[in-house]
Amino acid sequence: MMVKHPALLCSTESVLVAIDLQETLLRTLPNTESLLRSTRLLLQGAQALGIPLLVTTQNRDKLGGVTKELADLLPKEDTWLDKLCFNCAGASNFVSRLQALQKRQVVLCGVETHICVCQTALGLLAEGYQVHIVADAVAARSQWDHELGLRKMFQVGALPSSVEMVLYEWLEEAGSTSFRAILPLIKANQNERKESGSHAR
Repeated sequence: MMVKHPALLCSTESVLVAIDLQETLLRTLPNTESLLRSTRLLLQGAQALGIPLLVTTQNRDKLGGVTKELADLLPKEDTWLDKLCFNCAGASNFVSRLQALQKRQVVLCGVETHICVCQTALGLLAEGYQVHIVADAVAARSQWDHELGLRKMFQVGALPSSVEMVLYEWLEEAGSTSFRAILPLIKANQNERKESGSHAR
């Protein structure tokens, strides 16, 4: 049996963190539709594979809850981890929940790339976690900030990924029940992307 490279995701070692997917923040983004489509596929895959999910909100009393477009794929609202600090790893409620899961790989999605996602990634790296950034499931108000945030995270040790990369690394092989459950989701997402692109033209 071949040795698996430690940079590849393992479904039993992973936790998915969805950062601040709040309606108030999402409506300021230029690519909300694309972000929601990618994030939905990621959440569906994580749900099908039993990957633990932590959901954060930024100052929920002021900015509101997570967008209703993803509500059916999220745990109950009273489990969402509200915070004021931008770095999730600086919030005690988040840290205690993450430590309790005892996972070494943290997959990040959400907003904004250059603020909460970036600061969280660096905070988790400092704590010794292996951090994977789902580049097509994070976003910022400006493309410049998005790209700069990604560059900073990758330069200091976070690993670049995409929704499909994450899902296929979690799956590891074809032919399984999990693969048969997730493949239609991936194909449906591809079709939606194509239809969206044709409408844009």
